[in-house]
Order: sequence, then C-alpha cells, then structure tokens
Amino acid sequence: MSAVSRGGRRVAERKAPQPRTRPDRSAVTALVLLAVAALALALTRGQEQPDAVGATEGAPVDRTQLACPATSLPDMSGAGVRARSFAGLLTDDEDGEPLGDSGRVGSGAVGDEPSDIELRRGQVVPLDAGDDAPYLDAEGELAAGLFGHRTDESGTASAVGACAAPRTSWWFTGLGADLDHTSQLVLTNLDPGPAVVDIEVFGPDGEVDTVGTRGVTVGPGESTTFSLADVAPQTSELMVSVQASRGRVAVAASDRFAVSPAAPAGFEWVGDAVQPSRNVRLAGVQASAASKTLVVGNPSDSEALVQVQVAGEGGSFAPTELEDLSVAPGTVETVDLAGVLPKREAVAVRVRSQVPVTASLRAASRPDVAYADVVTPLAAQAVAPVLSRGRTTLQLTAGSAGAVARVEGFRADGRSTGDEELDVAATATQTWRPARGTAYAVVTPIEGSVFGAAVYDEAAGLSAFPLRGLPVRVRLPGVAPGPL
Repeated sequence: MSAVSRGGRRVAERKAPQPRTRPDRSAVTALVLLAVAALALALTRGQEQPDAVGATEGAPVDRTQLACPATSLPDMSGAGVRARSFAGLLTDDEDGEPLGDSGRVGSGAVGDEPSDIELRRGQVVPLDAGDDAPYLDAEGELAAGLFGHRTDESGTASAVGACAAPRTSWWFTGLGADLDHTSQLVLTNLDPGPAVVDIEVFGPDGEVDTVGTRGVTVGPGESTTFSLADVAPQTSELMVSVQASRGRVAVAASDRFAVSPAAPAGFEWVGDAVQPSRNVRLAGVQASAASKTLVVGNPSDSEALVQVQVAGEGGSFAPTELEDLSVAPGTVETVDLAGVLPKREAVAVRVRSQVPVTASLRAASRPDVAYADVVTPLAAQAVAPVLSRGRTTLQLTAGSAGAVARVEGFRADGRSTGDEELDVAATATQTWRPARGTAYAVVTPIEGSVFGAAVYDEAAGLSAFPLRGLPVRVRLPGVAPGPL
C-alpha cells in the first residue's frame, strides 16, 4: 500500500538525553587487550562468554569526506544535460537528539583545497556549478550526518547518484562495453597518500583479460577514469571489482544503455556493493518499466545455484515459473524478469546463493534506464533526495519479521513537510510519497529489519537511489570481563 506524508511534525516521546563522556583512549586500549585475552582463555576452557559491559553508542564522527559522482560519458557530460551536485546535513540523530553545530564544511574540485560553504543543520544547498565533480570535506561536529548527491537531467533521461566515502572494496554488476551499453569508472583518491588498486572484469565467458588494470596508482587528490569499452570491448554484461591494496578510493560507475540499436540511450549511476554475498537484496525496482533484467555475477571458484524471491505488497514469494539460475565460476548471467515481477506494484528482489554473488536489476523503457541496486538493512538514518520534477516514491521492505520506520520530508531550508511512522509487514514492501515542496526525505529505522530505495518516475526519465545509513557515530567496542 502507499502512504502520503501528512503536514506537521510528530514529536515522539523521548527519554531525557544522558550526558556523554569521551573515553580515555589509553584506558580503552588496555580494556580491549584484556577482553581479547579473556576471550582466548574462555575459548580454550569452553566457557560461555558473559554479556559485554561498558559498551557505548560511540563517539560522534568528527571527519567526513565524500566524493560526488564523476563521468565523461558523452551522454551524461555533453550539451543538453544539466548536472548539479548538492550537500546537506541531518538535524538530529536516530534518537532525536540534536547534532552539534561546531566545525566546518568545505567543498571544491578534486585536487584543490576545499572552500567553506554555508550549510546549516537541516539544509540542502547546491554546490558550485563550476566544479563538475566536487568533493565534500567536513570536520568537527558538522561531520556527523553529512550527505550529498548529484542529479543529471536531459530532455529524455535522468540520473541520481550519491556522493560516496572512500573505502578499499567496490563491486559493480550490470555494466557494459558494447555499442548499445557502455559504462565508465572514475576512481577518486581524497587521501594525502597514493592509492594502489586492482580492477578485475568478468563477463559471460569468464574473467576478461585486461591490460593496465592491475597495480593502478591513483595519486593523492587525483581521479583516474576507465572506459570499459577500452578494457573489455564488445561485452554487453559485466561484473567489475575494484580492490585497493594500498590506500582508499571512491568509485563512481556511470552507465549508458539503449533498449535496441535504433532506440535513444538512457543513462544512470550504477550502485555498488562492498563485497559479494550469499544473500543479496535489490531495492528500487521500477514498476512501470517495460524491460526488467536481473544480472548476477559469480566471482567464486564454484558454481552458484541462485534462487530468486520477490517481496511485494502482500509479502514475499518465489516465482513458480522461474527456475533456479546456474552461474558458472567467474561468469555473469542474466534473467528476464519482465513477465515474472508483478506489474504496477512496488517490489524488492532477493537473490540467494550457496556461494557469494553480486547482482543488480536493470529496468528500462524507451528512452531511459534505471538500476535496482544492492542494499542492506538500515542500521542508521538514511537520506533520499526528492526531485522537483516528476514523482518520487520511497520503497521500504521488511525482513523476516515486521518492521517499523519513521519517514519525514524536509524542504531545502530544513522545515518539515510531514512525517509518518510506517508499519511494514514481514517480507513485504510498502511505499511512501513526500508532500509537495519536499527536497529530501529521512528514513529512521525504529524496530526490526528494513531496507529500501527511492524511485524516480518522470516524464523525461527513470532513476533510483538506494537507501544507505549516514555516518553519525563511530562504534566503539564493548568489553567483556574475563576470569582473573
């Protein structure tokens, strides 16, 4: 079922905030070492471990860096395409406690020193139009709850991509390198030292022999671009792994896809996964799209036997007309789901396998394309941009038990446009649409396991945006007492 936001803001009854103290680092280190020793001793004795004590919600994040997506694909960077990047800050944490205002937020072109930007809690502001692919750098209390995104719009297509934090492992599925389907990777290093990465490419026939993709050095404050048409030409379906052996990178994957040789091409930012999994959740399926193709990659050395489950409005089911998919080691397979998925109904797709796999779901209609990407259950608040054009719909799916999530819309100046607490039935998918004037929506998990995405259905194009938790606190380890 679909819910529409109501005006006004519900103020939930909350516990009085407890004072937080910053733990002494030397004391924490000593306690952690004691806990490790106690764990080893207990394991050798076969003793049951006591409950952890001294655990903390964690210290607030005090530094956040995000690289906004970049591309030089002609369809996304040429004349007639309007690209804009935005930055925003959450107002409260997941418990409703106000986040701090000290510190600074800066933005600039990769390689340049960031310039301070005027950004208050709750606001969303556009970034300098002169920076095609800006980055964000926040310090102090303002580093907690920072988010950013990029939108691309033409007369026939649209795309929405998140500004991402650097890390060491990236996986993409559903990329391409032929005439009707072309993708590009942009690797960005925001750290002060060089990053060294290996890029592996897999297609329907196995791993692709590539040149110049191993031991790639990305200098500090630099970006490196790889066109997959140059790396793996004439391959329509690809799985790509980017692994950093030194340093970290932020990776953006842009994609151009046409449903037929004579059709105009659409474009989209393809979402990523941190690593392959035996249980892959895909959210952001375009119900109105004519074509829906599941792409599954198997990077392991064993055959993958894949089962597909669908989570719709009434719960989950395994399509009886769909046989289990076999994916050979190191290959990519596709399945047509257009006749399997319910029409005009919001759904999520779950891919299960006995070995870790990667996946995405491509939804296409003349003339645009969108991807349902990998998501995980929310452990923290997530933000989805709301576009001024067309229709924005949030799709939330519960795990094996029912879930509760609060969804609230905000204007660009931080004023609420309405909120609602959604009860999502077990393994079911529920939708929510923001009120007019909303610039972004915040999803806060309250109870149970919930994941999802925002779906954009415009007259001029399709797009999707996976919901992922924002950096607010750094989890500190708990300490378990051991025998003396």
